[in-house]
Amino acid sequence: MAINPLLWRIMPIFASAVALSVFLSSIISILYRDRPEKVINTWLKLGILLGLILLLIGTGSLGKWGFLPIALFLAYWGWRELLGCIEVKYGEILHSTLIIFLGTFGILGGLEGNSLTAFLGIAIAAWLAVTLPMLIQRQPTSMHGVLGTSFGMIFITMPLALLLNLLTNNYSQFSFLILLVMTNDGFSQGFGLLGGKKPLIPSISPGKTWVGSGGGLLACLIVGYLLRFLVPEWQLWQAILVAGIISLMSLCGDLIASSLKREAGIKDFGNVLAVTGGILDKFDSLLFATPVFYIIAHYLK
Repeated sequence: MAINPLLWRIMPIFASAVALSVFLSSIISILYRDRPEKVINTWLKLGILLGLILLLIGTGSLGKWGFLPIALFLAYWGWRELLGCIEVKYGEILHSTLIIFLGTFGILGGLEGNSLTAFLGIAIAAWLAVTLPMLIQRQPTSMHGVLGTSFGMIFITMPLALLLNLLTNNYSQFSFLILLVMTNDGFSQGFGLLGGKKPLIPSISPGKTWVGSGGGLLACLIVGYLLRFLVPEWQLWQAILVAGIISLMSLCGDLIASSLKREAGIKDFGNVLAVTGGILDKFDSLLFATPVFYIIAHYLK
C-alpha cells in the first residue's frame, strides 16, 4: 500500500494548526494555573486529538484497506457504547453481541466505492439486527432494543460505511472532512475555555458555549480556505460554505450525543480514550457530519 502524496501537502497546514493549538493551550494553562487537573486534561486532550488526526489521515492515505481496521474498531466500540448507554436507562437488550457484530460488519459495503452497495450493506445489517433477536428468542423484543438498534444503524454504521466509500473514491475529500471536523472539535473546546461563559443549550450540554461554537466555526472557515486544494473541483465559495456546514453538523452531532448521555444519566459513553471519554464522545461530530458531507460532495462533483 503506497502513501497518497496528498498527505505531504496536508502536513504543513497540520503543523501550523498544531502550533496554534499549542499556543492556545499555553494561554489556557496560564488562565487555569490554579486548577492543575484542568491544565493536565487540556494538554492530554490536545495530544489525543492530534494523534487521532494523524491516525485517520495517515491510515486513510494508505487506501481503504489501511483505514478498514480503524473503521471496524470505531464501529465495534461505538456500538458497544451506544447499547451500553441504552441499557443503563432502559434495561438489557437481548442478543446485544449479535447486534454489535451486525452493526460493525454492516460498514463493509462501503469498500466497493459504490453508493448502492454501501446502502445495501447497511440495509441488510439493519434488517438482520432487528429481526434475528426476535426469531432467536421466539418472542417480542423490547421496544428500546429495536429503536436503539435502528438508531445505531443510522448514527454509527451508515456514517462509517459512507466514510469508507468516500475514501475509496476520493482521499482528498476524505481528508477535507476529517480535518475540518477535528478542527471544529479542538478549537471549539479551546475557545470555550478561553472566553466561553454563556452556555449554548445548558439543558443539554452545559459545557458547550456560544464563544466556543463560534470559535470552532471561525477555525473551520479558515482551515476550509487553506485546504481548498483538496477539493479543486469546487469553487472557493463552495469550499468555505461546506466548511461552515461541516462545523454546524459537527455541533449538532455533539449535542445529540450529549442529549443521549443526559437522558441516560452518564458523563461519558466510555473511557477508551482516557480523559476524552469513549469513541462516541470523540467521534459523534464526525459520525453526524459524514452523511451530510457525502451528499454535498456527491452533488458538487
